[in-house]
Amino acid sequence: MWHAVADQIRPYILRIQTRQKVGTGFICRKIPQAQLTVIITAGHVVDDCDHSSDPISFLHVSSGSLGLYQPGHWRKFHAKTGDHAVIIIKGSENFLPDQELGTLDDSVFVKQGREVGWFGFPRIFPTTLCFFSGIIAAYQEEKGIYIIDGSGIHGLSGGPVFHNNLDRTSIIGILTEYHPNFTDTGPFPGLVVAHDLSFLKEPLEQVKTFEDAVHRISTAMPH
Repeated sequence: MWHAVADQIRPYILRIQTRQKVGTGFICRKIPQAQLTVIITAGHVVDDCDHSSDPISFLHVSSGSLGLYQPGHWRKFHAKTGDHAVIIIKGSENFLPDQELGTLDDSVFVKQGREVGWFGFPRIFPTTLCFFSGIIAAYQEEKGIYIIDGSGIHGLSGGPVFHNNLDRTSIIGILTEYHPNFTDTGPFPGLVVAHDLSFLKEPLEQVKTFEDAVHRISTAMPH
């Protein structure tokens, strides 16, 4: 089952590079009428760059295409609560998929015991896109986070976490943290944290311009 789901998600994955950092991100939506692309990643992946003064680049894994965006051609929004960021870029590149990824409604969450998957570029293999999977240990509704039993080593932050149910694949969140289990004898496998992204579903429905997207996303970001 997972190989088919991985094939479906892979065309949306990006390798993000700023002046100092490299991380994972994914294409949330193309907005052709506004010539915009919406990208999601972890906040700490892009916290060293400023859209008013720094360039940012995205490697589209499936096509091998590289996009470099100068200041003024991209905009970053960082949630004040939770480590997730939204980036909008001016341009709707042809190599990007037209169909948007499905997301869960804000009234739905994946139950304990269900298996989910995620993609990322682990630091030990920084140019290789890798697939991982794990089990939902819990969902903390008040924080909007999933706690997952699985691998979250450096480099995976910003990758999409997805779930397949009855042949329908949905993005349930974004991988932002890994908490190893430290003991007196050393670290042991820990838990992954993924932030829910349902807050973005409605604001992106009727975007018409870059300025409109800026207003809608900045208003929707968790405070």
